[in-house]
Amino acid sequence: MDKIVLDESKEQAILRSIKELVDVKNQNLLGWNEDAVAVPVEEGYIVLNSDTWVASTDRPDGLSFFNCGYRALINSASDIIAKGVNPKYAVISLSIPKVDVNNVKEVLKGVAFACNKYNISYLGGDLNSANDLVIDVTTWGYSNDKLIRRDGAKVGEFIYWIGPSMGMMSSALGILTNNWRGDSSKAIKIYGIPKLYVDFLQYDASSAIDCSDGVASSLYHLSIMSDVGFEINLINVNKWTEEIADINGIDIMDLIFYGGEELGILFTSHLVYEESKDLILLGKVVERKEVRYLNKIIDNKGWQHFNS
Repeated sequence: MDKIVLDESKEQAILRSIKELVDVKNQNLLGWNEDAVAVPVEEGYIVLNSDTWVASTDRPDGLSFFNCGYRALINSASDIIAKGVNPKYAVISLSIPKVDVNNVKEVLKGVAFACNKYNISYLGGDLNSANDLVIDVTTWGYSNDKLIRRDGAKVGEFIYWIGPSMGMMSSALGILTNNWRGDSSKAIKIYGIPKLYVDFLQYDASSAIDCSDGVASSLYHLSIMSDVGFEINLINVNKWTEEIADINGIDIMDLIFYGGEELGILFTSHLVYEESKDLILLGKVVERKEVRYLNKIIDNKGWQHFNS
């Protein structure tokens, strides 16, 4: 799997061009540079996300078509949750090459499994032909509560992580895509059936971001949009991730901060919450506009680090 990465400056240029073309009577309450849109409806708003999954760039070796469908749905739904909204509906469009129809059935089984597991109604979609398997997922939900944006963090608040053990998803991805030493069956289970962190909805967050491009990159997104910085004092790493780093000669800080595809959520709050298996208090929001771990500056880069 050779994942294609847009240079950040090019990506921002493309986004600006899109904004110039479509910013007519724009009613998106979230504004631009978010991974979802929110449109007002009577007594509330609908939050939508559209996410595209392409087999040639997004499917690691050994990942089943069932896993592909499951993960494609979770990718989109996680962005909705990060805005403080429970995803309730999904539409799936499939573009397929000349492949075994059983593979397509497996993709849809994965989608259906994720929908049933998290009480999301799969409403249908579109089917077309293409040179590659492409899964386009749109999820949405309704709320009359506050929207959680990326620009709401305030100095003095706390920064939390709710998600898998930090670095674990990066370790699994390294085994599947970079031939790192490790248990490939466990890596497939970790990467192919990620958890959707619906529990995030119980917390009073001032800002949040779904983390899929690396923890460091996501922290800097929050930092730039909220005009604050972060002092990280604690990270959550399990023994398996430490073992993968050790046997492959990988700096564990790279796995934690510069990986990708985590599908956890970073969020800020003025409240102190009891930590759990999934929730940890990372540190504090500070005035200095940089990200530090144990007083050492963390570089602003994401999972591209592994493809250099």
